[in-house]
Amino acid sequence: MVDSLNSVILAHHNPINLELTLSSGQAFRWIRNGNLFEGVLGDSLVTLQDKGESIEVINWESDTECILKHLRLYFRLDDRWEEILETLGRDTHVAEALLRYQGLRLLKQDPWETLIAFVTSSVSSIAKVSYCLEGLSQQFGRRLNFGTSARCAFPTPYELARASEKELRSVGLGFRARYVKEIAGYIADSEIDLEFLQDLPYDNAKEWLMGLPGIGPKVADCVLLYSLDKIEAFPVDRWIERVLLNWYPAYKRRWKRDTHKWAVEYFGKYAGYAELYLFQHIRTASKQRNS
Repeated sequence: MVDSLNSVILAHHNPINLELTLSSGQAFRWIRNGNLFEGVLGDSLVTLQDKGESIEVINWESDTECILKHLRLYFRLDDRWEEILETLGRDTHVAEALLRYQGLRLLKQDPWETLIAFVTSSVSSIAKVSYCLEGLSQQFGRRLNFGTSARCAFPTPYELARASEKELRSVGLGFRARYVKEIAGYIADSEIDLEFLQDLPYDNAKEWLMGLPGIGPKVADCVLLYSLDKIEAFPVDRWIERVLLNWYPAYKRRWKRDTHKWAVEYFGKYAGYAELYLFQHIRTASKQRNS
């Protein structure tokens, strides 16, 4: 058990809004307590607090430089933000979202956890996905004790492969339990490191993912965008489909059968950032209308 609490500062030159970013439907295991956000990154428990032009990182690790390096990658702090703004700001709808939701950032997460998260996300709300992932972690993951705090690491493919489908259903997975077990068994038996997909072209990486049980185009694109550096990926769910049909007449007329091709031609190489902001825009507008 680690019992030494540390506090370090993660500096950033471009805005990061923790609330927007960590509740945007990319990540599911952050717990908010007032202005603090507690999460598990690998085997590390970290608590983050927004300090304006920096983030305070409270952790139980002695190697604070390693934690900061991990978080720099996690929040993609080395992305060319000015270039992203200039490229996407040419579209009026995305430009409005960029202005309204300043600090919303694309995340680079662990591919294995992201894969299972979005398999779980089928026909589920963000709250339900969070519940299922926390249940998987508590029941099958390794317990991490840090001082008086305790969370569980996300279970490895080997740990989930050993679980029965009945046990997986007990945490709320429903029909997705079969897919999770089959995927975990395949990854464990093959000893595959999903990071290899990062080096493949987008089309090849997506085709490989869609060869796994229960993974369609939308889930594959989420995994590619949120964990494997394929920022040209453009996940399409009911929210994004509604945006494209209502706001982009050219898409409706010509491109509905090849959404990704349209998105890359229209938004450019940062199509995934455009999707993130459009998703936030339409989802927030819908909440406001229904409140």
